[in-house]
Amino acid sequence: MIKNLLKFYIKEGIGFSFSEKPISYLKGDKEDSPSYEIDDNSNEIKAQSKQKNSNLKSLQQRQNFATNRNIQEAEKLAIKSASVEELSNSIKSFDGCDLKVLASKPVVGDGIMSNPTVMVIGEAPSRDDDRTGIPFSGAEGTLLDKMLKSIGLSRKENAYLSNIINWWPPGNRPTTQEEIDVSIPFIKKHIELVNPKMIILLGGKTTQQILNTRDTINKTHGKEFDYKFKDADGNEKNIKCVPIFTPNFIMNNAKMKPVVWKDLLFIKDVIDELK
Repeated sequence: MIKNLLKFYIKEGIGFSFSEKPISYLKGDKEDSPSYEIDDNSNEIKAQSKQKNSNLKSLQQRQNFATNRNIQEAEKLAIKSASVEELSNSIKSFDGCDLKVLASKPVVGDGIMSNPTVMVIGEAPSRDDDRTGIPFSGAEGTLLDKMLKSIGLSRKENAYLSNIINWWPPGNRPTTQEEIDVSIPFIKKHIELVNPKMIILLGGKTTQQILNTRDTINKTHGKEFDYKFKDADGNEKNIKCVPIFTPNFIMNNAKMKPVVWKDLLFIKDVIDELK
């Protein structure tokens, strides 16, 4: 036990504080300083550390390979989908997102599926959505419906609602970049097939992923952006986007309601200009 302790001292560069006989370090008698001969296993420790780092690197490479393979599979399924219904079936058959294992139901979309005035995109389904299979179906959905109604929009008449990710993250935890990456091909195809006049992006992470920006929602909300893409025929298209705060954020920050109301009025102006 003492030997192991001394090895630890040597490894950590700690000076010895005890000896077989009393030593006065104040006198500076170097010849009286203790000397111990202990096997130095630092090379073994370094070798173990190197092997551990190598194993971690190998694991990360395998995970990256699996993620890339899942992204490629998602892209193939998305490309083959010629309608929202076919895309929905492709999403349901896709096993490349681990969230599917614990989720109850896939949450694809709700509302007017063809050429709606607005497509609303969130980040991921909530627990309520997981139970119903319908996006924005709980308290957040009730608030979102009221927000849309205030500017003449409704999922029953002229709006379509969806999320980047189609499976509920357990406990409503934050989504991972890997989960987003394997879902991006589907939401991009979703936008193309629905073909809305404009897009409302809910929250910072959704905005960053769809618009490929690092700007936070505090900087992007209530401003107009362009979502550019090529359709199945290779034609370049452009859809106006306006980011706003999420319903959940608004529910927990009532003081932001005037800010959100201003953003909604701006969205109404954008819609009016597109008519």
